[in-house]
Amino acid sequence: MLRIEQREDQAERAARVKGKGKEPCYICGRAINILGTNYFWIEVGKGGTHALKREDVDGEAPDYMGCFPVGPDCVKKQPGLAEYAIQATGPAEDAEALRRAGGVEGAAVEG
Repeated sequence: MLRIEQREDQAERAARVKGKGKEPCYICGRAINILGTNYFWIEVGKGGTHALKREDVDGEAPDYMGCFPVGPDCVKKQPGLAEYAIQATGPAEDAEALRRAGGVEGAAVEG
């Protein structure tokens, strides 16, 4: 598990993200084009404060939040996050549906 360091204004920035194929980065709130492949997914637990490795995910745990997109700059900037990040290998048509399904299994990701 790795504590996630979100920007203080992440929620404010995320609220401004709009448009087809756009989702906010879980770390900074900037728009990510999830119809491309230049982004990552992270599994989030502990009520939203920690990244989880795939093998540690318990989708039934009450504090499991699901999987969220993260931009490549945030993966590089946050120490240790790269080992938790799952590289996207194709477009994700509906990130909300992916979160409701409980994670990245079956989605366009490596690993």
